[in-house]
Amino acid sequence: MKLLVNGQEESVESSMTVQAFLVNRGQDPKAVAVAVNEEFIPRTRFDQTLLQHGDSLEVVAPMQGG
Repeated sequence: MKLLVNGQEESVESSMTVQAFLVNRGQDPKAVAVAVNEEFIPRTRFDQTLLQHGDSLEVVAPMQGG
């Protein structure tokens, strides 16, 4: 299935949750914020939110500094 992730097209397995997607990318789910189709997904729902073909994701890691 194809997703749009931070503006880039990516192919992933079907029936994948946000949690599984992040882990497969080597990202710590506790260290990022995710929006699916412009809707913020709370971390408590990462393992319940199933991604669909054509979904648009924004994955953002907080930056420190100033």
